Amino acid sequence: MSKTGHKMVSGTGFSGVQNRGIRLIKTVMAIHVFDDLLSLIFSYFLVYHFRFNRTVFNVLSGKRVFESSYARVYFYKSYLYIFVLAFFLFILYSIFEMYEGHRRIRRTPLLWNTIVSNGIVLALVAVYLFFVKSRWHMRGFIPLILLVNIPVTVIVRKLTNVIISKLRRHFPGICSRTLLLGFNDDAEFIAHQASEGRLKGVFITQRAAAFTSPKMMRENLPKLLTPEIDMVFLIDRELPVDTIMEAVKICSSMNKGMKVLFPRFLTLYNPFSSGDMIEGIPLVCFSPPEFVVNNKKLQRFFLRALALAGVIVLTPFLLIISALIRMESPGKALFAQQRYGENGTKFTMFKFRTMHVGSEKKIGELREHNETDGALFKMQKDPRITRIGGFLRRTSIDEIPQIINILRGEMVVVGPRPLPVADLDEYKDSWHFMRQNSVPGITCVWQVSGRSDIGFEDMCLLDAWYWLNSSKTLDIKILVRTIWVVLFRSGAY
Repeated sequence: MSKTGHKMVSGTGFSGVQNRGIRLIKTVMAIHVFDDLLSLIFSYFLVYHFRFNRTVFNVLSGKRVFESSYARVYFYKSYLYIFVLAFFLFILYSIFEMYEGHRRIRRTPLLWNTIVSNGIVLALVAVYLFFVKSRWHMRGFIPLILLVNIPVTVIVRKLTNVIISKLRRHFPGICSRTLLLGFNDDAEFIAHQASEGRLKGVFITQRAAAFTSPKMMRENLPKLLTPEIDMVFLIDRELPVDTIMEAVKICSSMNKGMKVLFPRFLTLYNPFSSGDMIEGIPLVCFSPPEFVVNNKKLQRFFLRALALAGVIVLTPFLLIISALIRMESPGKALFAQQRYGENGTKFTMFKFRTMHVGSEKKIGELREHNETDGALFKMQKDPRITRIGGFLRRTSIDEIPQIINILRGEMVVVGPRPLPVADLDEYKDSWHFMRQNSVPGITCVWQVSGRSDIGFEDMCLLDAWYWLNSSKTLDIKILVRTIWVVLFRSGAY
């Protein structure tokens, strides 16, 4: 327990109550996966039929290129490639948020995403066919499947969405039953859109005023979150951050999703990659914890394997960095410090030492020069940092030894940055502890949203959002943005 009287969080953050809305979303996701697989198989048979039977290809060529026996053999040889194509397409469709399962109300550019995804796979296939010489490969066959697959996928998806929309209009019970909090122009507009059936998968069953303080949220919101409610819309531009995040904490503890009109958050992170949109009204999404539960054991097994390979490959480089650190400042090359991990578990985190030995004791003298707030201490011209240390920090090379923590199962690649044990007392509000529900990582959302320019409360806000929206797709986006930020040294000092 911190000095503020708040207890460290534990567990997954919710009671395990099943959310009916999540089952509906996952059902739509499964339908779209089936649609895409069906589209790819249909495209394959369509191209195969044109290629080996008497249709377009025979008319153009004037003769049968292959005998029927060869066609039968090629059918079994090439059919296996469908599953390879499907694997890469499903990964790209996921990255382009085509498997959101109507979790987002805003429309996604279906045609564009389908073209780009199939185009990327087409490029990979072209490279593969260029280097592989085999009599079983016809250079135009597989690329043509991907080209045909674009219109087929779009048509099948459109038809499926029309059917789902009609079913939802006639059977509101298969929509997410929603509580709308707010009586203002924005809330009225959203209520009208929902009544007209324009918010896909949303059926407003209850409405109440937006409670204006954390205390009022704690006293009233749980009473409204009955088992019949799947989602909450909190629509009020004037609510303070602590009130909004108190509502998010309550909803997550009861396994309810939220969509929040949250101007403060939208200035921190790109709303088009993290939120929703209703006719120009941007909303930030906080998914139910049940939605983001994944197989952590399997994930950590692969991460440990990659970390082990990384240690082997990077050993010469790490030894050189260690020698440079010792040359400028005598002492150990590695800096070890107690940090808080998932659910408040303490562990020792490793970094390359970037300061002179004993610099931790001088932080009290420099606290008045702190350029941020809360537990974070950031100072652009920190006199404790060595020359090599400044370079390591700007390039994030000082974080590489955390591969050891990944090997030990204490950290992952993407997750909230672990704070020193001594900084726990800076957690002023109970919702700050939500960031401790995630396994700590080497990079995170706030590091690609400003790094050293982000304040303590904004850091907690972004980490809480990450916990309730974490996914493999989001992790890939954060990793890509991390590379960009490191290369251009954005917000680092």
